[in-house]
Amino acid sequence: MPKATTKTPKLAQRSGRWITKTAAMKTYNLGSSDMDAILPVSDVRNPRNYLMRVKAYNIRDVVALARRIRSSSQSLGYAVALESVQIDRIRPVRELPNPHSAGTMRFYNRCDVQVLADSIAAAAAAPTGTSI
Repeated sequence: MPKATTKTPKLAQRSGRWITKTAAMKTYNLGSSDMDAILPVSDVRNPRNYLMRVKAYNIRDVVALARRIRSSSQSLGYAVALESVQIDRIRPVRELPNPHSAGTMRFYNRCDVQVLADSIAAAAAAPTGTSI
C-alpha cells in the first residue's frame, strides 16, 4: 500500500476578495515569478486540464505586491541600459498594441532583464577574443 503524502501546501488566510493567478498577472502586469513571492489562498487542480493547477490569491496581497514592485522600479530608474537587439534575446511577459504609435509595447520580467544586463556587463568586462 503506498504511503499517503503528509506534506500540506502552505496557503494564506482568506480575507476579502480573491483573484486567479493569470488574471492578476494580466491586470497588474506581474510575471509568474513575481507571483511566487506571495502565498495563494487556494491551489486546486484545474477541472478542464488535470495537469494544471488553479491558484487564487487575495486581491489585497496582489495589489501590495504590485505596489512594491512599482515603487522599487521607480526608485531604481533607468539602471539597465540595453539596446533593442540585446533585449530581443529574452521573451516578453506580455505584448500589447501601442496606443500612441505603430508597433507593440513589450513588458518584461525585471529579473530576466537584470540577468541579461549582468551577463552583458560581465562579457564586456572580460572579453574572450583578442583583436590585432
